[in-house]
Amino acid sequence: AAAVLKELGHDPAQKADVLVWGDGSEADTIARTLAKNGHTTVCFGRGTAADGLTVLDPGKILSVDGTAGRFLVRYEKEGARTTLTSRAIIAAPAPEYRTAADHATLSGALDLTAFASTPADQLPGQTAILLDYFAPETKAGSRLALNTALEARNAGRKITVIMNKMLVHGARGQQMYDQARKAGVKFLRYNAQKDIQIQKTDSGFSLILDEATLPGTSVTLHCDQLVIPKVPVPGPGIDNAARLLRQEKDREGFLQSPNVRHRLTHSPRKGIYFAGPAHDDVDDTDLSAELDGIMADLDFPGPAQNTGVEINQKKCAQCLTCLRICPHQAIFLNAKDRPEIVPNACFGCHLCVVNCPALAIESASCTPDRIAAQAEKGQVVVLACQRSAALAAGSLALPDPIRLISVSCASSAGVNLMLKLLVNGAAKVIVAGCHDGNCRSMNGSTKARKEVSRLQTLPGITPDQVTWHSVAANEPQRFARIISNTRIL
Repeated sequence: AAAVLKELGHDPAQKADVLVWGDGSEADTIARTLAKNGHTTVCFGRGTAADGLTVLDPGKILSVDGTAGRFLVRYEKEGARTTLTSRAIIAAPAPEYRTAADHATLSGALDLTAFASTPADQLPGQTAILLDYFAPETKAGSRLALNTALEARNAGRKITVIMNKMLVHGARGQQMYDQARKAGVKFLRYNAQKDIQIQKTDSGFSLILDEATLPGTSVTLHCDQLVIPKVPVPGPGIDNAARLLRQEKDREGFLQSPNVRHRLTHSPRKGIYFAGPAHDDVDDTDLSAELDGIMADLDFPGPAQNTGVEINQKKCAQCLTCLRICPHQAIFLNAKDRPEIVPNACFGCHLCVVNCPALAIESASCTPDRIAAQAEKGQVVVLACQRSAALAAGSLALPDPIRLISVSCASSAGVNLMLKLLVNGAAKVIVAGCHDGNCRSMNGSTKARKEVSRLQTLPGITPDQVTWHSVAANEPQRFARIISNTRIL
């Protein structure tokens, strides 16, 4: 959209001042691209300064405060402490890489990048490419493996790709996978590292693996060369970025899961973006696409949105629960040391509304009375996250007893709301939200699941009256099974 508008002659009146954070080549590429496109950019990295681009030491950042449009970054320069204001922050801390050379059992294995650059006439007769062996695969690694396997096969070489699972990541990856199979590339699958035995031989390598698609079947493969891609692991810069940005890391230690259901560049805080190695290994195509999306946001942010969530200061007990639990850092203490919501930073997840002990946080769209009024007596009410379960249900024809109510986040389903639905005559309440690690509000699904468990323990409530299910937006079949397995009283 940004490219089309620019072609039509529309150029934003104001360019966002952007801070890029990362000491690798990807961060340098991001910073230089932003500067070339007219954004005044400061990069806490290792590159060199240029027109519109200032480069500072990434190890000197002391704190990051503020919200979208006005972040306050305190850092140290030449022994003095300085404050920098920025309208947006792009985090792209460089990872480290784990290679076959780090494992004694894989001595002699070749790195995938080196194999891909080998001239076709110098390739060995038979090669095995082993994926997912000591870390989960990445988008860039999978694409490189498929492309390399296809080129080697077209050069007349025998290629076998051994994988735990091949996440092809969209139409482009699927097309490469299909082309490789059609060209004669062989694919084998295993379930765990223990299912593969690797032995170095005089002529190359011998691999014995339990084939996952044929239970009980052992496959022996002899090859001239074993190839393993390097795998990114979190570098020290990621820990520092996570601490200063107050961002939880995923189970692998990155700033954000590389789950394909995510809009990868968006963080749980407005105005802060994750790019490239902040969440995954990337190639030039990935990085360019991510940067295009970020620049579109910066150049054409659209009108400011107010989610309508407000703190009633007369009811507020100043317990600061809201300040502690807000996953988007949208609540701050004002000059009177009272919590206040920044409308432009609020995502409207309503986590604060549900969890305020004094019931002092109000939202016209999230009151239990308003939501409960949408259900009728005897119905099975499904409180579905609008970004996951509600989208999965969108294409389904639900039976009459089912009443689907879309909520901003599954965490909106607090005990008070679920009790009100049951008291008003709902036969059952189903809460459906994101899978763990996929919630835009970070822990919204976890909190919703805990609320359901808490309600199930109350006197007079049976476990099947209130249930929790995780459903992604691309899982309509899963949602349909949940509905079909629900016993309607």
